[in-house]
Amino acid sequence: MTYLYDIGISRGQRLPISTAIDADSDSIGELLTAEGFQHYVETDKPLADLAAESIRRTLESSATNAEDVDAIFLITESFWDNEIPKYTDQFDSTISLRHSLLGMMSDVGLSHAQPYGVWMSACANFGAALGLANSVVSTGHHHNALIVAADKLAPEVPRLMHNNAAVWSDISASCLIGSEARGFKIRESITVSAPKVASFNFLNRSELPKILSATIRAVKRLDAAFEKRVGRPVREFEFIVVNHFHRQSLRILTDILKIPGERLRRDALADYAHGYAADNMLTLSKLESDQDVPSGQEIVLFNSSIWTWSLSLVEKVEVTKD
Repeated sequence: MTYLYDIGISRGQRLPISTAIDADSDSIGELLTAEGFQHYVETDKPLADLAAESIRRTLESSATNAEDVDAIFLITESFWDNEIPKYTDQFDSTISLRHSLLGMMSDVGLSHAQPYGVWMSACANFGAALGLANSVVSTGHHHNALIVAADKLAPEVPRLMHNNAAVWSDISASCLIGSEARGFKIRESITVSAPKVASFNFLNRSELPKILSATIRAVKRLDAAFEKRVGRPVREFEFIVVNHFHRQSLRILTDILKIPGERLRRDALADYAHGYAADNMLTLSKLESDQDVPSGQEIVLFNSSIWTWSLSLVEKVEVTKD
């Protein structure tokens, strides 16, 4: 059996949502505020430093030594952050980010960890990484795996998402996947993708029926696979953690899965807005710190992007007192 525990989160400057929205988009700001968005996080730290910060927080709260972690799943899409002075004279900019992340691993003591990159599923990268990490640990291929999601918004990109679903934060979150019976027991993790959806032109209204059709087919496939593996459809679970998007942006997915809106949990949304692939970890951490999850509580993690979707079932482990 494998478990998810010791979630660590980076720190940055917390700013009000209003500062990320143009004055001529006040109505959007009001809509997001009514939905619970309050702050987002911004930082000028390099991506590798952001990742190191969350990893150190994970390791500081863990009984697992850094040298005992033998795998790390690095999640990012922020390949633009590759102007790294330390490596200017050593490597071409196309590979300097890779070397800065490898250097970061050494700096935080991950001297024995095999690095794996996870980046093809966008905001659903966490679900993909969780499935992989769970597999390699449960089969004994690795003993302890660390998942770290780190992303930053490129300077030229607006903080407000183009579809108004959320505001981006610069953030990193990490957790350990191992055999210690604490945190959250990982029961199942299932991911499906529809790569064709990524090739559609979302600005062309004539493409919308094809986008909708492909999405429905893929998400129904995920729903069926989850029910087959778990024995219950996702709609029967009461605790469903989702990405930090506006509820209307999640509507198509929750309608397909027949999930009642009141069961969706985005508890860290007010503090962090949308943290790329880290949202599930951010809300799990918030639930733990608020002691809002009773022992034995089953939680579905629904991690989604435009073309990839995952459902993972975890269970809060009973805390035993010495």
